[in-house]
Amino acid sequence: MKKDAIQKIAFQLISSAGMACDYFYQALEAARNRDFAKTEALLEAGDKELTQAHMSQSEFLAAEARGDEIEYSVIMAHAQDSLMTTVLFERVVKEFILLYKERGAEGDR
Repeated sequence: MKKDAIQKIAFQLISSAGMACDYFYQALEAARNRDFAKTEALLEAGDKELTQAHMSQSEFLAAEARGDEIEYSVIMAHAQDSLMTTVLFERVVKEFILLYKERGAEGDR
């Protein structure tokens, strides 16, 4: 796989992971404000971006599985790091949202 192809995929991954991270943060803010309809919409948008990021990552994996030479790239390493960080952030955000929902339900009693 040529370097320009690797960089193109890496930038797609970085972009999608970054967008997903932003949606997840907005979802957390919406939950903090008890706007759970908005929270769910933002989580869904984040999940779609995260799926796109995973699809970009799969292009790397498929190329290597075919036997293509994947040259090391700092941009590719950053892309993988962005995806990993976003996946972790998604999990933490979803846990916090559950806590906001539980706390809100207790406050309504």
